[in-house]
Amino acid sequence: MPRRIGRPDPPPAASPDTELVDISVLVPVRNEGPHLAGTVASMQAQQFSGRIEFIFADGRSSDDTRAILEGFAVRDRRIRILDNPQ
Repeated sequence: MPRRIGRPDPPPAASPDTELVDISVLVPVRNEGPHLAGTVASMQAQQFSGRIEFIFADGRSSDDTRAILEGFAVRDRRIRILDNPQ
């Protein structure tokens, strides 16, 4: 494998909508409405000196999971919600 000579590529710049993070925590969820408050509170209480994001992948929940997560995301910009249709 050839070695690259020179400086490494700089990391991508953060856009106004996003920040670079040190750790991403991915949590797949489906119909977890009753358990989300405790789960999110425990995640938010974690001590970490860097930047962290919490990504919830909603697997087409039929309960109030999505609405609950959206409420948390409004109050905590570290929380993101993705669709997980599979």
